Amino acid sequence: MAFTLEQLIVIVPIFLVSLTFHEFAHSFAALLLGDRTSQAMGRFSLNPLKHIDPLGFILFILFGFGWAKPVMVNRENLRHPLRDDVIISLSGPLANFILAITSAILLRILLKGGLLAGGTLEIIPNIFIYTIIVNISLAIFNLLPIPPLDGSHIITDIIEIWSPSLAYKFYKFGSRLILILIILERVTDIDFLPIGGMINSVTNIIFRTFLNI
Repeated sequence: MAFTLEQLIVIVPIFLVSLTFHEFAHSFAALLLGDRTSQAMGRFSLNPLKHIDPLGFILFILFGFGWAKPVMVNRENLRHPLRDDVIISLSGPLANFILAITSAILLRILLKGGLLAGGTLEIIPNIFIYTIIVNISLAIFNLLPIPPLDGSHIITDIIEIWSPSLAYKFYKFGSRLILILIILERVTDIDFLPIGGMINSVTNIIFRTFLNI
């Protein structure tokens, strides 16, 4: 999905803010659970420059999906390594879901109050709508089980409870297979993984629930 110049002017700042909250949530959760590694690396910050991955940022502009620099976690500092690592991994997508729902609620309040009628204020609904779409996209994309995305940590930690060796094999080989399927989707237009469908479904649920559209 390529963006027009007009869309990029609105979407890029939204992407940077959303991505920053995502990574800050990881760092905050790690700090609460006993690991200060990310804080020592300067990632406990709301400064987007601390979190941007150049390649992930460029791919977002070109294709509509991207990522940030992963927050480093030392599981040896966690009280319950597997459980806490899952919580830390989930915190980023959860932050994006919260931002999306908060944006929908604020937009509903502004629309109900008649505060966005006419003039330059007409762009504000689009800002909120793009915020919802970008955050849902970030949340679902990051839940994919592909390193270094959050989903890979979650699935690997769950598998490791039963079999550390199987968890290693999945992280090394299974996640690569999923990445290959995603690339094939882009090349062949065959829907191997319903990522776009999931993003559309969740986004539509939020629109219907909070905005009646």
